[in-house]
Amino acid sequence: MTAMVDLVIKNGLVVDGSGNPAFRGDVAIEGDTLTEVGTVTARARRTLDAGGMVVSPGFIDIHTHADMGIMACPEAPNYVMQGVTTAVTGNCGLTLAPCSEAHLAELEQYLKPFLPSTMPAFTWRSFGDFIAVMETARPAINLVPMVGHGTLRIAVAGFENRLCTKDELESMGRLLDESLYDGCHGLSTGLFYPPGSYSDLAELEALFPVLEKHDAFYSSHLRSEGRYLEESVREAIALGEKYGVSVQLSHHKASPQPNWGKVEKTLALIREARSRGVEVRCDVYPYDGSSTTVTALLPPEALEGGVPGLLARIADPDQRKALVGQIANPQGGDDSFIRDVGWDNIYIVSCPNGNEIEGKSLSSVVGPLPVENQAERFLDWLLSVEGEALMVARAMSEADVERVLLDPDSIVASDSWVSDPAAPGKCHPRAYGTFPRLIGHYAREKGLLPLEKAVRKITGLPAAKIGLHDRGLIAPGMKADLALFDPERFLDGATYADPKRYPSGLNAVVINGKIVVEEGKNSGVRPGNVIRKSTR
Repeated sequence: MTAMVDLVIKNGLVVDGSGNPAFRGDVAIEGDTLTEVGTVTARARRTLDAGGMVVSPGFIDIHTHADMGIMACPEAPNYVMQGVTTAVTGNCGLTLAPCSEAHLAELEQYLKPFLPSTMPAFTWRSFGDFIAVMETARPAINLVPMVGHGTLRIAVAGFENRLCTKDELESMGRLLDESLYDGCHGLSTGLFYPPGSYSDLAELEALFPVLEKHDAFYSSHLRSEGRYLEESVREAIALGEKYGVSVQLSHHKASPQPNWGKVEKTLALIREARSRGVEVRCDVYPYDGSSTTVTALLPPEALEGGVPGLLARIADPDQRKALVGQIANPQGGDDSFIRDVGWDNIYIVSCPNGNEIEGKSLSSVVGPLPVENQAERFLDWLLSVEGEALMVARAMSEADVERVLLDPDSIVASDSWVSDPAAPGKCHPRAYGTFPRLIGHYAREKGLLPLEKAVRKITGLPAAKIGLHDRGLIAPGMKADLALFDPERFLDGATYADPKRYPSGLNAVVINGKIVVEEGKNSGVRPGNVIRKSTR
């Protein structure tokens, strides 16, 4: 008797995620699993005709901050409508757990610019409790959690600008161990941002044996993406090599302009390390603009004490004078970001306490004045909005972006948040356009890489990096996460001026065997899971 399956997708051009040539074939799904690929003999309870469409694995976004909004917007429409089926959360060292009672208010205040207004209260404390809350939200997409080093540090030491004590390092190690047992896949750092920037190499070394014990991976927003980029890459590689830990270099870039071209050397460092057996890769978003909190424009020591400490510092005449001097007359290094990028190229995308500036550059705040007066006006504005704003900075070279995209060791990721198109505020276009931009703009329109290689960078490659052995490829026994798109029409629509626009050419998305998008329309079905790492 011929087997019966839930769904057969027929007549598609199968791009299987391995990088191998595409082939015509069918795909059979029973429950949440692929059962046949190529020639399907099973009968189907339901059939989708994929004629004229590419059938690929669902896209895996290895660098996101989806944990910041998934509970308020579990439909994750900006991800689903790009074909994303799995998102790695908790990057850049900041996660919503674990929390301590002593420093909970500091964590909540620091994360506030990233969280939607409808975000539920922090009722959890351990990472296991936080995962349970995410599961209760029933997300549309799969989530792969990581734990943030900055959040571990806040839990034990708050926002104090100092090295941790031996007891605090031991406490951080215990929290990391517990979080990994709870199901986290690794540790992320944000060594550019406070409080991660207050740490030294010894602090990281104290945590790496825990990663080694759990066979967990390490993702790092490096200490510097500018003047000290090469040294920062070497630090991350050395840690991975010493402890046998897999390393992922986050949103790899060189900025601002005086540092353009440095990625040639850092990509060579990655290749050299891989030739020695170090498992190190990088990820990249296909845009020349970055996005983060506006407080990142200030020197890290300005954030000592968290956002309340920053606001008090701005209000104090003597400390404010020192900050004005650091902004107006930077002494080289990465503190020259504002000078090298320029107020005109820094745009505010979200500002709940002053939404009239959303979509405008900071030049509209500071005006055509001498630099000291501009710095004063910037601090006045920052104080008035209580430090709560997100920005986009157009600070990268397109040539560098393409270099990293084309490197065989790179993975493409969005570095974005969950976004509701109807919610107030703007965002970075990568939140809505990363994956169709890779396939439609860079692969098809510019011809920089074949379709099969582009798809591998967002499916098979990230799955292997994370250790998701049952996702990222189209083959019998793999989970049924799929994206169907028109290879001639799949293209991003989001722009810096109008970022909340869905792409064209997406036909269907299947997550864990359930159809979430059909004929280009989001059904609202939410079949995602929190994928916990199996502990030894």
